[in-house]
Amino acid sequence: LPCSLSTGAMSALENSRVSKLRPLLPASCVLEQSTYSPEAAAAVLAGRTAVRSLGDRLLVVAGPCALHDPEATLEYARKLGEAAKAHASELVVLMRC
Repeated sequence: LPCSLSTGAMSALENSRVSKLRPLLPASCVLEQSTYSPEAAAAVLAGRTAVRSLGDRLLVVAGPCALHDPEATLEYARKLGEAAKAHASELVVLMRC
């Protein structure tokens, strides 16, 4: 864009649906503030191990669009886990969150 755009021209380019901008924290800060249960850490390590040992299996990353309903998310995870076990010889299924 040319540097000579007037303030009026610039405001016309702004997204009128954005009410506030909030900067994101660097990943290192988020990691410093995060704690994981032993179960969560084990799940992450198991997923990483599975990805490293794919062999001829296909990697499937699936997940809900949103995690706004914890009960529904847990139900989704349970069903996805059942499907992952049923197809473990052909697929490595990981749930994204």
